[in-house]
Amino acid sequence: MRVGATLVFGAVLVLALSPFAAGQGFQGGVRGSIKDSGGVIPGVEVTLTNQQTNLKRSTVTNERGEYAFANVDPGTYAVKAILQGYKAVDRGDIRVATQSFLVLDLTLEVGAISESVTVTGESPLIETANASLSQKAAAYGELGRLLMAAKFQVEANELDKAAASLKTVMDGAPDNELRLIARTRLARVQAAQGKYDEALATLKVEQPGEFAPRLADARGDVLLAKGDRAGALREYLAARTGDADGRVDTELLDLKIRDLGGTPPPGSENSIAEAS
Repeated sequence: MRVGATLVFGAVLVLALSPFAAGQGFQGGVRGSIKDSGGVIPGVEVTLTNQQTNLKRSTVTNERGEYAFANVDPGTYAVKAILQGYKAVDRGDIRVATQSFLVLDLTLEVGAISESVTVTGESPLIETANASLSQKAAAYGELGRLLMAAKFQVEANELDKAAASLKTVMDGAPDNELRLIARTRLARVQAAQGKYDEALATLKVEQPGEFAPRLADARGDVLLAKGDRAGALREYLAARTGDADGRVDTELLDLKIRDLGGTPPPGSENSIAEAS
């Protein structure tokens, strides 16, 4: 059983240092509202067309007259709004840049749908709430680069360098999720260095909240590497039973639990078997 547990920990160390993909993409978005002289208009069909590829996406305004296109690749687009009883409205040459989020409001005029109004003039507004996203994306990109560097450093057995990279990410991460990723990976690297108490200290977080299961999973890996099989099993079971939102890899957790002689939930609450 000892060999199996060791193999599990080694696999976890490699998987935990896989490339960072936390959803920090390059895409942007377009949203806005459609109205007439009397106010907002629900039920308007809005089509977004990439002027280079002619690929189209369509949506319908909600009860507040709002429409939105998320995950829009950088490029030049046209927006067309149509509704029976109104002239169609076209607005072209809308430039969506990397991580840019545009607000484009349009006004419909009463008339035949076969008539078309081409709108020109001021550029769409860049959402002020998202105006700094490009700077944030750059910061995330640098932190992602460090996480990738840590992965390669582990593969090259340069654990001191990997630990330094992960500490930089942990100290500089702008959100709790990224800090947690760096913290758990750092603890596993410290465990691989034989610094078990230091690794457990890294994983000590006051009021962990939703992150508690993942921290327990990481503590189990450290205790397993330290040779404390019973302690590792307790932490794995705590992670498994405490994970109500699918935040941990339950299949891998179940493998760890079984490898240590435990019974994964559902099952007896007293499923902590004596680890040999």
